Amino acid sequence: MTFVDEDKLGLRAESVNAADRVRKIVLEKFLGHNFQLADFNWSGNYDSDNTRAYFFAPYRCETVVEIRLELDIAALATRDAIYDQCLSALKNGELALQHLELPDDRCPHSHHSLVHFARTA
Repeated sequence: MTFVDEDKLGLRAESVNAADRVRKIVLEKFLGHNFQLADFNWSGNYDSDNTRAYFFAPYRCETVVEIRLELDIAALATRDAIYDQCLSALKNGELALQHLELPDDRCPHSHHSLVHFARTA
């Protein structure tokens, strides 16, 4: 599932030293319903490069969070059900940070945040 937010995540590359800190910030934004479900994939053939499209026109999002989590058909019934399942997995520590790209002051064109979580083994 891909979630987007038009606001910045609030972290800089040079300030991050723990995956748990990233998870807590993303969890806070999920609890506040700051993220919108932008995409989910039925087939499993999802290309994670597709998530970068949300940084550009017409979307222009600042933060994209990708969550790889198998959901049953009941969990896919509504957007709210999908959101709730992802929130629950994040809250219960069932997801691990797999990939992180944050704004970096050393790179002038770096201003987006991309976060990728997947179910822990």
